[in-house]
Amino acid sequence: MKKKIFALIAIIVMICLNFSNVFALETIHEKSTIQRLSSGAYLTKYERFTDKGWLDINVIEVDLKDNYTSIGLLNSENGLNTFQTVYDMANKDNIIAAINGDFFNGTSKNGNTIGLSISDGEMLTSTYYENEEKDTFGSFVIDEKDNAWFDYFTNNITLKSKKNYSELKIGEINKLSSNYEYPVVYTKRWGEKSIGSSPDLILTELVVKNNKVREIRYNEEPVEIPEEGYVISTLGAAAEYINKNFTVGTRVELDIDLNLDIENIKMAVSGGAMLVQNGEIPETFSSNISGTHPRTAIGLSSDGETLYLVTVDGRQKNSIGMTQKELAEFLIEKGICNALNLDGGGSTTMVARGLGEENIKTINSPSAGTSRMVTNAIGVYNTKKTSSLSNLVIKVPEENVFVGSERKIEVLGYDKYFNPIEVDFGDVDWSFEGVNVEIEDNKIIAGEDAGSVKIIAKKGKAIGEITIDVLSEPNEIIISPKESAIALNENVEFMIIGKDKNGYYASIENKDVEFNIVSGDGIFENGKYIPKIIGEHIIEISKGNAKSYAGVFVYDSKEKLLNDFEFQNFEFVSYPSVIDGDVKITSKEKYEGKKSAKLEYDFREIEETRAAYLRFNEKIEIPEDSSKIEFYVYSEDEKTEQIKLKIVDAKGITNYALVSKNIPGGKWTKLLYNLTSISLPAMLTDIYVAQDKADEKNEGTLYFDNLTLVREVENETVQIDLPSDVKGKDELNKESSLTSGESLKIAIYDDIRKSKILLDNLTNNKIKQKIKEEAEVVIFTSQSDVNMLEDISTEKINCGKYKVTDIQNTRFINIDISNGGMRATDYKEWVNLQNDIKDVKNENIFIIMNGSLDDFTDKKEKELFIDILSELKSETTKNIWVIYEGIETDCIIEKGIRYLSVGNEWIDKSEPLEVATNTKYILITVSDNEISYEIKKVF
Repeated sequence: MKKKIFALIAIIVMICLNFSNVFALETIHEKSTIQRLSSGAYLTKYERFTDKGWLDINVIEVDLKDNYTSIGLLNSENGLNTFQTVYDMANKDNIIAAINGDFFNGTSKNGNTIGLSISDGEMLTSTYYENEEKDTFGSFVIDEKDNAWFDYFTNNITLKSKKNYSELKIGEINKLSSNYEYPVVYTKRWGEKSIGSSPDLILTELVVKNNKVREIRYNEEPVEIPEEGYVISTLGAAAEYINKNFTVGTRVELDIDLNLDIENIKMAVSGGAMLVQNGEIPETFSSNISGTHPRTAIGLSSDGETLYLVTVDGRQKNSIGMTQKELAEFLIEKGICNALNLDGGGSTTMVARGLGEENIKTINSPSAGTSRMVTNAIGVYNTKKTSSLSNLVIKVPEENVFVGSERKIEVLGYDKYFNPIEVDFGDVDWSFEGVNVEIEDNKIIAGEDAGSVKIIAKKGKAIGEITIDVLSEPNEIIISPKESAIALNENVEFMIIGKDKNGYYASIENKDVEFNIVSGDGIFENGKYIPKIIGEHIIEISKGNAKSYAGVFVYDSKEKLLNDFEFQNFEFVSYPSVIDGDVKITSKEKYEGKKSAKLEYDFREIEETRAAYLRFNEKIEIPEDSSKIEFYVYSEDEKTEQIKLKIVDAKGITNYALVSKNIPGGKWTKLLYNLTSISLPAMLTDIYVAQDKADEKNEGTLYFDNLTLVREVENETVQIDLPSDVKGKDELNKESSLTSGESLKIAIYDDIRKSKILLDNLTNNKIKQKIKEEAEVVIFTSQSDVNMLEDISTEKINCGKYKVTDIQNTRFINIDISNGGMRATDYKEWVNLQNDIKDVKNENIFIIMNGSLDDFTDKKEKELFIDILSELKSETTKNIWVIYEGIETDCIIEKGIRYLSVGNEWIDKSEPLEVATNTKYILITVSDNEISYEIKKVF
């Protein structure tokens, strides 16, 4: 056996305590949350912002010595030659978490794991052949006593005859082979049947049952694999050796030598390279998957008692992924002493079950948007049976609610062993600490007072609690969609969010706001606006003093139902003609109406390109103004056949239009084909199913409904002149009676511009006069020409590079977001900004930004900027304000921080007087630690 990388040796403990603090990725900010899964398992979610971007990392820590927590290998229920998602493998009562396992070969239909796998003392698959040349693919092993380690294994598998002592060297177990000259063993865990022969693969197969040769087959179809036996598939010299040395009735023994007591192994799973060995990163990885990708890893602590299951999301804006080295550095940072790289990329998946929850859910964000089907997974089990209720969990969709509004609330339960227990909501007793709320009909009903409240649920001795914030009346309303275009037969449902006077948000139900039609004609029904006429509609949505307006452009319906499949006006055609199938009207499944079209096909007997057609008795006209064709399709299970349309265009050319390559199972799916590449007018003759892959020999049934033509629509771009939204008054927007000397006066203006006309010169002179008379400090939010500022004697602060200026009891900090954010410009600004706010005695902080919040190209960085400033304000009790150049002169409040913007139009020759009279500046008054502001006109 190769030298084991145990995690139990004392010297390793010393090595693992001396981790390096130097990592390739510089962490700017990190937020982590810990969730308990069982008595011996915890899930920690890390949201990390680095100099290279965002990372979402999930780590499950498992106490291997915990009596009620166990580890096991998960495989597809349909055999080792098939794949399943991690979710499907783990969706069992006693599994609380899982991650994807080994790398694999094959398609979404069938394939095999690359390396070694053992489950409950049974060897499922052999290790990868490359390990015979050098240590390439490592494996994780845990025995029945929960001793865990990593190692590199090689195959040493031999079929021995008890009759003549002949020995046949076996290449692999339960894997597809590119070269069957090296014999492969297939057990019942592989599937029901062996590989069998085909025109391209002539195999000899040795069938063994109860350690006795039952049959030797040549060039025959797949054979059923015996329950207490196996089938050996091979060709060439190995096949000749079998025919010469093994006969039916010969007693045989399959000898597997891994220098491992397989019967006492709870599980083993292979991966790629060892990422960490004895607390250090190897000089070179034995198997290197270069690039920045999603990653999965398994690791052990220095004492071997804690197992770590790790996923890193990648190939997304919210999480860029890691290189192998970066992942190794993270693992070391978290105290992991030995770790193995598992399959990553689109395979990276973690599922887990929250406390009180009955079902597993996907925890990470797979890079393809959906979970990939994989070969195996590593599961975490809660082995203790359910007992009585011990604790409660309270869940709400969001933890803010406006006064007088409602919020849904849910109560879950679990026992002392962390198994879910169903809780009857009506049996729960409620109590409250804080502002007044009530619980009724699974809802929180907020009272009229703003503030925090702790909600306590109790059933017997089981208790759960949650704190929510009741916000004061909305000061501002945000509507989505703000502008929309719909057909006359459609409707709009608005999502409404409110913001209170301190800049904190909560969603608002449609029933809690007032709707008013400013222009247009329509009705509101269950929160949806249903127009009655075409044209422009303006909707006013209000709550308290806050109002917001939405525009809806309504156009004449351009959809035409071509076929509702209520009557049979089509026939079945196939290619080649020997393909079996049928098409008919059925009431078994329907998207709408009473019936649909049912298309059956059988592609199993043909390897060449094949197709099954629903051919219309009369060709369907596609007019010149058509834009797309839509229809619905249903399948009971997932289909990988292509769905196409046969369209003859205006030039007489037949187009075979691909609509879909994959249909999910169990639901109606809307498909559409964009007609932009088709010369119109045209004729639609067929909807059909096609398959050109020789190895995809499937049969199936598809249902079609509501074939619809969508014609081009003019003026869908919404440009409705909406009234200005109405916000509540800001209590700090007020005139100050203090004068210079009693306070620090700060003027904010965008730019002193070069004069083109007389009014420019008058405006410049007027604002300079205002600055001189009213302010000790002036902040210019635009990159002003220094020559234009020479005659301004007031202390000037221009936006630009990072800089700190202290005046009296006030600190001014310039930040640079010119490259679309602080990280992209200079990530060190993040550290400097926080330090320069914390490490100063000044009570008042003004941050001058050379751009607006909307100039952050990374929306998560923008949100982080808002959150960090809010947290700093709370931690330091300092006044923190942000100043920037905006589209207009205004103040917005975000989580307790005021953002002042100045934005004036250039004086246009056509209406110079109107622009000049609307030119504004802001005057701030700072008195000790109190700040107020005024938005003032220059003229």
